Amino acid sequence: AGGNLVSLYGDGFSEGIQVWFGGAVAPTVTVLSETELQVAAPANTAGLVDISVIGVDGQQTTLQGAYTVAAPPVLLSLAPNSASALGGSLVTLSGGSFVGGDGEAQSTVLLCDDFNADAGCVPAAPEDTTVGADGTEISFIAPPHTPGTVDVSVVNPDGQSDALLQSFVYNPLPTLSQVSPAITSTLGGASLTV
Repeated sequence: AGGNLVSLYGDGFSEGIQVWFGGAVAPTVTVLSETELQVAAPANTAGLVDISVIGVDGQQTTLQGAYTVAAPPVLLSLAPNSASALGGSLVTLSGGSFVGGDGEAQSTVLLCDDFNADAGCVPAAPEDTTVGADGTEISFIAPPHTPGTVDVSVVNPDGQSDALLQSFVYNPLPTLSQVSPAITSTLGGASLTV
């Protein structure tokens, strides 16, 4: 997606300087001083990329593998695909490029009436969310939600996301409206119709 602001430090920076992230030129370069630039990272392919700075005189310097472009999360499946409206069920998402663990920011799971419109979204609690070591699974406890079918999405700390639209059902709670007979003996044993 690009757009992250990145600070670069060095020497000899001046107006008109170009910054390249791999094969993509930065759309915005702000010279803060001779030793510091602030740059909007361009969209790029995932992985390590070199950063090159090209002065107005054509001189170039490159830092090899200096910047990591994170891949967006990919959701492939979930199990189970339903829970009580009270929540509480353990759900596992499968896919890739999930981020988490070790005290750092982790991927967030959202259950939304409409993820694309950011409507009716309820996050899974971070303390109830676990990202697998290889980043291909997330397990979470479904939070309470109104009954109905919802979108399940994962949002990585860098804002990239993916969603399985209309993939999870919150089942309504059972209701009790009548008991027959309403009176029985203290000995019990009577058949009741609920």
